[in-house]
Amino acid sequence: MTFKPPPSAIPAFQDLETLAWYTSIGASTIERMVKDGRFPQPRRNKVGKNIWVWAEVYSHLAAPEDEAVVLAERIRADYREASHGKG
Repeated sequence: MTFKPPPSAIPAFQDLETLAWYTSIGASTIERMVKDGRFPQPRRNKVGKNIWVWAEVYSHLAAPEDEAVVLAERIRADYREASHGKG
């Protein structure tokens, strides 16, 4: 059985393995995305280990990828509203 802490127990700072577990993104994918500039950069802690700040990762994952995504969502919402006679 695997230990699964409650969401309120998400560590503020995470190493790659922990980050991969909490985001459900593979460690190699995270490393590639960091290298490509599509994921927050890790920081080095006092013993030289790469760690990520969860608040930065969460903000990155919660934000739309680009303006086209935001525009598409706005168009979709406007279309739904117009097609259902609301407005």
